[in-house]
Amino acid sequence: MKRSVALGQNRLQRGFSMVEVMVSVVVLSVGLLGMAALQARSLQENRGAYLRSQGSILAYDILERIRANSDAAIAGKYDMSMGTRKFSTGNSMADTDLKDWVANLTSLLPSGDGSVDCDSNGNCTVIVQWFDNSVTEDVNEDGVVDDKDKVTSITLASTL
Repeated sequence: MKRSVALGQNRLQRGFSMVEVMVSVVVLSVGLLGMAALQARSLQENRGAYLRSQGSILAYDILERIRANSDAAIAGKYDMSMGTRKFSTGNSMADTDLKDWVANLTSLLPSGDGSVDCDSNGNCTVIVQWFDNSVTEDVNEDGVVDDKDKVTSITLASTL
């Protein structure tokens, strides 16, 4: 009698370990999917931080170039508007600095652009802007996350 009871209990327990394995696989899969999403978000934020670093470096770069040639800056030789590439094609130090800076803007930042404005008192403002796909927030608070929210900029002001 004992033997038949033992066999009966084994039959009832058959397949139970399979259900446990299936539940474990589902739990593990959900955890791994969460980790993959976290890794993807981390990479996206890392790219955004890299672009902000590059933008900051480029803004300081042109400010240091302006400080090295402050007389030309006060004379307005470094002034450049956003979206325009109409600076002089001469070979002066200011022209060379602006050409190099614009080349760096366009090669290091996606849709990189910049402006420089120096007044006669030696106050200079530099703006560097670029398109950052990692932005997922409604920055301008218009109710939708669109391309306008993804335009990021850094503004630096300095006195020569």
